[in-house]
Amino acid sequence: MKNTKTIRSQLLGVVIDTVLVSLVLVIMTLVIYQHMEKGYETSTEQMLLLNSYYHTLEDINGDVYTYTLEGNESVYNEIAKKCSTDQTRLKQLSEIHAGKQFYRDIRDVEQMFLLYIQRIKKIYDHSYLCEEMTIGSKAVINKYYNKTQEVYRSLESQFQNLYSELLESVDYRNAQASKRNFWFIVDIVAVVIFVFCRQGKSIVALSNSVIRPIQDLTENAQQFGKRDMSRIEYVNLEQGAEEEMQTLIQVYNSMIHRIQVQIRTIQENASAQEKLKDQELENLKIRNMLKTSELKALQMQINPHFLFNTLNMISQTAYMEGAEQTITLLDSTARLLRYTLDYTDKSVTLSKELEILGHYVELQEYRFGERIRFEFDLDERFHDIHVPSLILQPLVENAVSHGVGMKLRDAVITIRTIYKPEENLGIVEIEDNGVGIGEDRLQELRREMRENQENGKIGLSNIYMRVHIFYENQGDMEIYSTEGKGTMVRILLPAAVKEVYKGEKAECTEL
Repeated sequence: MKNTKTIRSQLLGVVIDTVLVSLVLVIMTLVIYQHMEKGYETSTEQMLLLNSYYHTLEDINGDVYTYTLEGNESVYNEIAKKCSTDQTRLKQLSEIHAGKQFYRDIRDVEQMFLLYIQRIKKIYDHSYLCEEMTIGSKAVINKYYNKTQEVYRSLESQFQNLYSELLESVDYRNAQASKRNFWFIVDIVAVVIFVFCRQGKSIVALSNSVIRPIQDLTENAQQFGKRDMSRIEYVNLEQGAEEEMQTLIQVYNSMIHRIQVQIRTIQENASAQEKLKDQELENLKIRNMLKTSELKALQMQINPHFLFNTLNMISQTAYMEGAEQTITLLDSTARLLRYTLDYTDKSVTLSKELEILGHYVELQEYRFGERIRFEFDLDERFHDIHVPSLILQPLVENAVSHGVGMKLRDAVITIRTIYKPEENLGIVEIEDNGVGIGEDRLQELRREMRENQENGKIGLSNIYMRVHIFYENQGDMEIYSTEGKGTMVRILLPAAVKEVYKGEKAECTEL
């Protein structure tokens, strides 16, 4: 017959019994505590009540002396109020169950206190009837006052008796409470022993039914890493084991079987994986060669439009004015042509690239006059790093053609370099205040730039690809624009401290 009593149900039974026992213990403890706390509070309140009565009595007697000397009405009102308070306290003390002797004594004190009040009243009545204190009236008041003090001394002596009797009553109650607490504790211990005795057998049986299979699983799992996985044996499933342990052992044996199957599959495919690895290495070499070829091909794309425009403008200048201006323009043009021919497939320093850009800007300033103003804001601390040639001039040409070319005045193109040594980063920005680009077209330009869709010319995509290839994907280029406000292209160049050249270096290297 299948064992339907699961580990969970057995554990749940143990837990429920433990919880019930704990609740019983807590409740009994709370009962004992509350009973003791109530007895302590009652005893404390009784002692405080008796002390309050005595202290007020002392205050009353002092006020009586003051009233006898001064006859002040407010003092007497205060005496009357305190007497009423002490009478209430004596009534409360008479209700305390502290023994017959205490009850009789407190009743005697009540009677004496009434006599004390009556004699105080005679002092008040006599002083009230006598508008002026004569020697005779003063003697009568002193007489009444002396009688009042006789009663006060009796009350004072009786206080000690009341205090002793009340202490004896408190001690007796505490002794009775200790006896009750002792039997409470005996009951608690009996309940605990009964529950643990009843659960002992089931706990031992449950422990054996769980611990033995777990030990077998642990010993088998310790073989991992020590033996060949294909040689690890299955765990035996004992008859009569708990339902959860049967499931656990079956799942464990199934896991061992699947691991062994996977090991055999891996061993069979080892040779094929080695071949794939060799093929991947070969493909990687091919991709590197293609990147190098792509870099050289991208650098050979040069847009000649600005050369034609420049030559046309020079010819017109030569015709209309003297030779000095023409010589300057021809010199700048010659430098641009020589730079294009000499450094097409090479890298140059950023300072060299900016120098050539300066010649291009000089030609454009003459071409557009005051319509376009070019501004340079340069941080030269990283200008000795190497960059691909001809990456700045096309961006400035785009700013002229597509950004500010249609503006008739106040057009500004800013060439800015920024160095961030804490980030090992050099930044080159080409910014214009032209017509800008709409959001949809801007997203399209960014996509075309990254997907290399500008074929046949040096544009954003060309420069983007050259920067990424030259710096092995550590460089980047970004474009920002707001329609109607202008456009900015930013080139991010890795410029670690060790890469920022110090002093004069060679102006170019082969890519």
